[in-house]
Amino acid sequence: AVVSTQSGHYGRELFKKVTVEDVTGFEGKYKGSEEEQQDVKKYYNSSKGDMDVIMSSIMTVMYDEEDRIRGIIEEMIAKKEVKKYKAYTQEEPKRRKKRMRDGKKEEKEAAQAKDEMADSEDALRQTISLRQEERGKKMDSFFAQLEAKYAPPAKKRKKK
Repeated sequence: AVVSTQSGHYGRELFKKVTVEDVTGFEGKYKGSEEEQQDVKKYYNSSKGDMDVIMSSIMTVMYDEEDRIRGIIEEMIAKKEVKKYKAYTQEEPKRRKKRMRDGKKEEKEAAQAKDEMADSEDALRQTISLRQEERGKKMDSFFAQLEAKYAPPAKKRKKK
């Protein structure tokens, strides 16, 4: 099988690079949209009202948005779009506190990982640059050795 050295370029041609602005833009369009409400309804029904599952399944939702999600669910219950589940109506307060605690911990870890990635990205660029320089020097040396070994020295022409 032939492997193209440009296969990475092919993927970039098909899909544009996702930026922070793209994610933020999507989040702005998604939150409060009909699609989000349908997702809340889907996860509420499939989990039978388990807020742990609902909060971890909805795209772009953060731990501090639970009241907003609960508001959507309450509205659906009031309109009789979904039925009341015991897991939702009788959830223990300590489960919600645990979600909040876990969410704050995850937020701190994400901030720390972001900082580490920024540092490691600079280090990675520097490492790649140094390796490219080393490879260039090795290739020059390699070609010089080949030339010395296999290319006969140029003979000087004698003038008559």
